[in-house]
Amino acid sequence: MPIVPTILGRLGIGGPPPPPAPEDGVESALVDKTASGTSNDGTEPVFVTEADRQVAEITYHTIQKFGSLPSSSELSQPDVKQQILKEVKAQYIVPSRSDSSQLELLEAETISEPDFESIVEQTIEVVQQQTIDIPRIVVVPKGEVTTGFHPFTLDTSNINYQPGDRDLLLQSLKTNEQTALRTGTHVASEARLEDHLVRHLVDFPDVSYDEQADLLYELSGQIVRHLESYLDKDDAYNVLRAKEKSLADQIHAQMQAHRWEKSAGYDVRVTQGFSKLKEGAATNGEPERNFRQPPEVGERMRRLIFVGFQRCLYSKQKLDTAQERILAIILERESRKWFRPQLGQFQIYYKDGLEQREYQPDFVAETDDVIYMLEPKASDDMQNARVLAKREAAVEWCFHASQHALEHGGKPWQYILIPHDEIAENITLSFLVSQFGTSTG
Repeated sequence: MPIVPTILGRLGIGGPPPPPAPEDGVESALVDKTASGTSNDGTEPVFVTEADRQVAEITYHTIQKFGSLPSSSELSQPDVKQQILKEVKAQYIVPSRSDSSQLELLEAETISEPDFESIVEQTIEVVQQQTIDIPRIVVVPKGEVTTGFHPFTLDTSNINYQPGDRDLLLQSLKTNEQTALRTGTHVASEARLEDHLVRHLVDFPDVSYDEQADLLYELSGQIVRHLESYLDKDDAYNVLRAKEKSLADQIHAQMQAHRWEKSAGYDVRVTQGFSKLKEGAATNGEPERNFRQPPEVGERMRRLIFVGFQRCLYSKQKLDTAQERILAIILERESRKWFRPQLGQFQIYYKDGLEQREYQPDFVAETDDVIYMLEPKASDDMQNARVLAKREAAVEWCFHASQHALEHGGKPWQYILIPHDEIAENITLSFLVSQFGTSTG
């Protein structure tokens, strides 16, 4: 069964979805609900009769159509509730006694029209309590976009070329062009050794000689100095001449991790004030463990499903590392509600070289005053170019999410990139924020 939001279990809904409006197409989420009718977090669901659950499920899916509202608190506005109520009544299907699959339930329940208004009201309250408002933000660059590369030190640890057979060279007195007698191939004569690499680097479409000449010569010089560190000058030149294209390709590949891109500005649109929590991957057959208990010796953390949460928006969670499990303990203790987002929940994108990739933060937690996006990371990776690109994209998202929230009475967002070795059970969330929180102002 997939990892599903606790909200569904609290409503007591499950099974096949009610028929959606033709233009909707929203699929129902599955619910981890026992035969006794308890919800997936072990508490009694709000609705227990078949008719009430059907109305609650219709209400839940109808609410998703109102994501364009500034926040989920707007669902409590009388005019919005009336719109939801009208649509729920239109979709409700009266149970039929000819339906043999419901016969036993119908005999146990008095068939009467559900209290639509009360069920809609309670469902809205549960949705507001069991979710965190995640706006859908579209950030589109506008104007001219410029690109370049930050200076960096090449990793030359895997470059260990050895000189091959030396050809006898003939050099033209007029042009200084050299010809290898053995092969008949032409060898360009460059004024500087670095030129052998630079002339290949400028052939890449994302490299501009006029704007990046200093960096190109610095990186090429690092290659030359590396070759001369284990070869004499003649052999170093021999290798450089023979492998110049390959060496240039290796330089360019490493440049991608240090690429930057700047726009003249951004068009930012908030298309939804809140969005439905997504389901996680199926967990059939995987062992469950209370999140306060560390894995046994020899157990693989990634195979375990952790349970026992009170403030998590999912009754079950995957926790990949020991530090993530400890951070979950801290959030259970100090946040109002938290969860681990599924891919696609935020739609935050960052540049990884020439490619655009989606970034999914590890944790989201709401406190009395702030909503935090938290990312525990190995301390050795804190300055990794990809990690920094993700952080930049997340901070940008939090800035616009905060602006939207504050305009509509919500809470600001803040991003926290946390070194893994700073996470311990006796550490407070406020300490982590003060030490590693990133300003969005």
